[in-house]
Amino acid sequence: MVTPTYPPTKCGMADYTELLCKNLSKSHEVYVLTTKIAHIFPGNVAGIMNNWSVFEYGKVRKFVGKIKPDVIHIQYHERDFPGKILAGFLPYLFGRRIKVVTSLAFVDFGNPVSCFLAKMIVKYSSHLTVTTDQDYITVTEKFREYKDKVHKVFDGPNILYNGNTVDRNNIRKKLGITDTETLLLNFGFLKGDKGIEEIIHAARKLLDRGGKIKVLFIAGGHHDKASENYRNKLEKLIKELKLENYVIWLGYVEKGKVSEYIKSCDIGVMPFRDGISGMRSSYWSLLAHGIPTVTTSGRFIPSGLENKKNTILILPEDDEELANAVSLFISNEHLRKDIGEAGKNLVDEKYGWERITREVEEIYGYN
Repeated sequence: MVTPTYPPTKCGMADYTELLCKNLSKSHEVYVLTTKIAHIFPGNVAGIMNNWSVFEYGKVRKFVGKIKPDVIHIQYHERDFPGKILAGFLPYLFGRRIKVVTSLAFVDFGNPVSCFLAKMIVKYSSHLTVTTDQDYITVTEKFREYKDKVHKVFDGPNILYNGNTVDRNNIRKKLGITDTETLLLNFGFLKGDKGIEEIIHAARKLLDRGGKIKVLFIAGGHHDKASENYRNKLEKLIKELKLENYVIWLGYVEKGKVSEYIKSCDIGVMPFRDGISGMRSSYWSLLAHGIPTVTTSGRFIPSGLENKKNTILILPEDDEELANAVSLFISNEHLRKDIGEAGKNLVDEKYGWERITREVEEIYGYN
């Protein structure tokens, strides 16, 4: 597995890749090549790449020569590769003698260099995977002659239900939640496309209607100026709307503890501005825990999702609709229970890690 990020790096792709490797390793020998950080990795993980420049090709060749893999799987999330040229050429460099599978995401097709590298990847990879319907259409339309190589493999939950008995009351008491309050949850990295402003405005509307709610954000962020500015912007909005006593920021929480917090919440609010898609692992995590969740419709709705059956779908960037959907959940305990159970069943059947692992193994040619 070739990936620019891997835990303890805090990002969705790192978590996804670790879960994929753990599941594949139940039946296969898996090695990981990733970026060097101040961390001691387990023996099968080689954190030896500095910036993925072309001058580090020798490290890749030596690593591949040592382990002699049957398959090289490249997690090509372009924006996460500091040296995307080397990563883009890896299918060409190895694909003539080793099966190369490349997972494509976040490719800037408006950039000539990115477009050229994508063409090299598509041409010389044995197979490609994408995680959204939109990416599938984009890639297959741009590279029609290679359409048969492209496979959709949707993400699954990046936080698994841990099955442990959780003292829900203690956690809620620690968070300052009373018995009469409904705790809303938004989970994932703090970014502008997550609809955080809509959640904050909806919270104000719910309180103005007499609702007894609080909002919990389990929201890590990237350590850069843009992320810091965005967090400051949100805190300013919270103060303007007088919500300081109703919004709880937990920041980044270690994976082993996230499940406990999720299970202590009542309703999920995930109003993505570009709509729900197959790559929203944070959303699938809430459903995997049986949390009734409001999300937003987009151009493509992942297979199996049905409004008011296993989720509530609203339009993006509409805090009024979000407040109404949450009100519907609050007022109808049976609806919460039914949608929570149906959402969990959907993940278990169609978006769980058994399904992801099986699909990837089939692409590798092992089934």
